[in-house]
Amino acid sequence: MLPGLLLDELPSLSGQTHYREWFEAALGPVAATILGLNPPELRKGIHPGYKWGHGTKVLSLFVRDLVLFSRYFTEEEAGRIERWLYCPIDSVVMDGLRQAGLDPGVTLIREIDQAGFWRIQDALSVAAEEVGVPRVWFDDVWSETRG
Repeated sequence: MLPGLLLDELPSLSGQTHYREWFEAALGPVAATILGLNPPELRKGIHPGYKWGHGTKVLSLFVRDLVLFSRYFTEEEAGRIERWLYCPIDSVVMDGLRQAGLDPGVTLIREIDQAGFWRIQDALSVAAEEVGVPRVWFDDVWSETRG
């Protein structure tokens, strides 16, 4: 289990704005854990994006898998929460954005800052809306086309 995650709050959230607030609050302890697990001599490899790059990827993957691939929530709850989930950002997603004609503004996870994270999620939201799927699906779809 990731530290400090109040997962039982997710079904009671009223929408994307409240999910974003929950996600940002949950991100702090996740990022602190990532930073603490990386010895000082290796930290340059995760900076400056240890929080908004690495941390959001870990948190996004964990919550995605819990919501979509477990029985922690009811089907109804999972279906509602799925629409709010953020896409885990990595090189696959950044490559997919580039191939779609969108510039993610970074080339490495460690370069992602707060503004960059939200810029990428907004671009994915627009694309997801156009094709009628949750934005979290892009990670899996683009991963499958690479493999």
